[in-house]
Amino acid sequence: MEGGKGTMRKIMLILLLISSLQTALGGWDVVEEEKLFRFADSLFKEGEYRAALAEYKRLIFLYPKGDRVDEARYRIGACYQNLGMYHNAIAAYEAYLARYPRSPLRERAKLNIAECYLLAREREEAKRRFEFLISSGDEEVAIRARFLLGLMSVEEEEWFEAARWFRSIMKLYPHSEQASLAGSMYDLARRGASLKRRSPLKAALISALLPGMGQIYGGNLSRGLKFMAAFGLSTASSMRYARKGHTTLAVHMGLLAGAIYLWNIMDASDAAKEGNLLSRSLIIRRMKDRIEKAGTFKR
Repeated sequence: MEGGKGTMRKIMLILLLISSLQTALGGWDVVEEEKLFRFADSLFKEGEYRAALAEYKRLIFLYPKGDRVDEARYRIGACYQNLGMYHNAIAAYEAYLARYPRSPLRERAKLNIAECYLLAREREEAKRRFEFLISSGDEEVAIRARFLLGLMSVEEEEWFEAARWFRSIMKLYPHSEQASLAGSMYDLARRGASLKRRSPLKAALISALLPGMGQIYGGNLSRGLKFMAAFGLSTASSMRYARKGHTTLAVHMGLLAGAIYLWNIMDASDAAKEGNLLSRSLIIRRMKDRIEKAGTFKR
């Protein structure tokens, strides 16, 4: 009887030691996992996305049931996104959403998927996803989705549509940090809507009637004056040589005047296109400057 009790005590002692050892090892794993996650995060913040990607994957392999695995999986998508591997990022985010459907980061993952489609130039799919996210319960996600829809409209020169998206941020989220920036974007979009668009065809016709005037209509005064002067001088020289009997020189100068005339017509159309592009580019540059200055949407 005594021998049986002694054996039982030994078994219980062994089990207790094993349990203590497992707890100690488990605690050690938590510490090591946290160290590895912080190291991967530091690489990510420094822009070393390939190295960070490898470390996040190593963490998942070593600690598949760890506390940081869900964040590591999300960060893998972010690494791919920052590396420009947009379809890999989409696959990673979708796998994350399937594995963690109730994660607090789920709305941001959906937003990142939409942004990846936009960056991959799949604009229709990106637009569809942004429009789905404008009613997101995550305020920052909803605002960013509206903001990006506004910028997409700017790129398409749908100025009134862009103004509508920016105004919706001001109206629905007046106390948000982004409301002021959205106000600036709204003003610039309204300015874009009021731009006078010059017709390339009209510019060409004007220069056909009066060389150089099409360029001036297109917004390039100096180019117009140069064409006026070149055509006028070559025409005048041709006529002068003809009066003096210098037929060969007159023909050469006449051909030069004709070439300048035709060039002038084609250039007038280009001047109008360039004028339109310049006006649009100036507004877009101001938008970019204000976004960068605000720093609101930095990752």
